[in-house]
Amino acid sequence: MTSISRRSDQALIVVEALLANPRASIRKLSTQLNLEYNFVWRLVKNLLSKKHIVPTIALSANILGREAAFIKIKGNNLEKIAHFSLYCNHVVTYIEGNSSKEAIVVIAAENKQKIAKFIEVLRSLVSDISEIIIEYGVIPGETLLLVKNTCSKCEYFTICGNNTLSLLTRNNKRNNKS
Repeated sequence: MTSISRRSDQALIVVEALLANPRASIRKLSTQLNLEYNFVWRLVKNLLSKKHIVPTIALSANILGREAAFIKIKGNNLEKIAHFSLYCNHVVTYIEGNSSKEAIVVIAAENKQKIAKFIEVLRSLVSDISEIIIEYGVIPGETLLLVKNTCSKCEYFTICGNNTLSLLTRNNKRNNKS
């Protein structure tokens, strides 16, 4: 086995250990995996600096909203929708195809009215949309959705009004009353 493939295998083992316990210390990882502390420290530092792994927060779909929409958009200049999708907490995934003339956006929200606001935002981003197809569904409650930013930093917050932080606050108040 070459040293490169051995290092790749060790990196995979470290990533798997982090998936099992994201809060594990470097010391705990090195002990658990029987690897040198400095090796694990350098490996994790390198993976983080290259953004191969990133520390993140995820919320349950029960908090963010289980209503979902699968939105297929056809048009030109869909780059703004791609940018929006990278930073919006309610966008579950974004896929671009057909030489950037088609996009699929999957979003989650509390209800269909809030999904409609997202669709308004998407329409406002690109003037040259030829077709939008929307399918609605429900995301399983145990699904974890990535928090990409605080909504206060979102350029479109005033338009969509879907503030992730207010959902957390409201949910926390409900839990404290119980």
